Amino acid sequence: MLQDIIKPYLSLITDEGVSPVPVRIAGDGSNRPFYRLSGSKGSLIVVLPESKDPLHLKESEAYHYIGRHLAAKGIPTPVIYGYDRTTGAIIMEDLGDVHLERAVREENDARAMERWYLEAVEILINMQVKGAGGFDTRYCFDTPVYDRKLMLERESGYFVQAFLQGYLGLEITWDELAPDFEKLATLAGEQSPTLFLHRDFQSRNLMVCKGRLRLIDFQGGRLGPLAYDLASLLFDPYVDLTDNMKEALFETYLLRLRRQHQINEEDFRHHFWYIALQRALQMLGAFGFLTRVKKKPFFEPYIPVAIKNLKNILDREIFTSFQKLRQIVNNFVTV
Repeated sequence: MLQDIIKPYLSLITDEGVSPVPVRIAGDGSNRPFYRLSGSKGSLIVVLPESKDPLHLKESEAYHYIGRHLAAKGIPTPVIYGYDRTTGAIIMEDLGDVHLERAVREENDARAMERWYLEAVEILINMQVKGAGGFDTRYCFDTPVYDRKLMLERESGYFVQAFLQGYLGLEITWDELAPDFEKLATLAGEQSPTLFLHRDFQSRNLMVCKGRLRLIDFQGGRLGPLAYDLASLLFDPYVDLTDNMKEALFETYLLRLRRQHQINEEDFRHHFWYIALQRALQMLGAFGFLTRVKKKPFFEPYIPVAIKNLKNILDREIFTSFQKLRQIVNNFVTV
């Protein structure tokens, strides 16, 4: 099947007329098969859906639509050469293997790191504001908007089930934390979900290609609040930014955002922390699930930083009334 899918695109990478052997490459948390095909003229990537399940085919359709949509808005995404609706296969540009997390780690250069992150902030703002224009939520394979139901089931609920119970083995129920999480969802939901949301805007979804950053893994895109993807970038367990750098990037984000979009800055600063807490809960839920259920040990070393992020957010004065959640986190954070 793969050979038939790629046949129309072989001229992009070879003049020999012989199909290169596909090489399977790893995707971080995804079960989708990724293949690289290399020829004398270059290489390309083929992504297949996890299965023929309608939801997985819908995910491929979302990747194709959102990728084309963002590219049309000037957002640096991989070029999509083709999409096979029947199989869900996507044929796209090969951006290489170096993501922002790896570049920062290997370069070990503070100035280079600052430059990369300033570029990431610029991409983020353009994606959020320009990406919202003309975005058709009918192509969202998951949910069309970031809402209360998602927060309670897929973030705070995920945290309880996959991290507290599944990873740490704690006998803590949803009901014990429900008052805190219900209150959190109400407060986080006060920021309008009207701009484009990636929902996983972090260093391993920003590839370094030809000296510039390119955005990937956007198939979960939907409409949502501005603060979420900024929190994902700043409280990223893969790159443990200093508090000073977080603060500087936060202020730079607001400064540059004002050029494209009007916001109530005081309101944004206040609600940012509620949404950052939602993201921190989601991240630990995901790491617990990927480590214990999917048996992917790669993610486990990042859990201590994710816990530290959660604790630092909860230590803020606005969370003093979240007594049960704070008590639980303060207990397991010292384990």
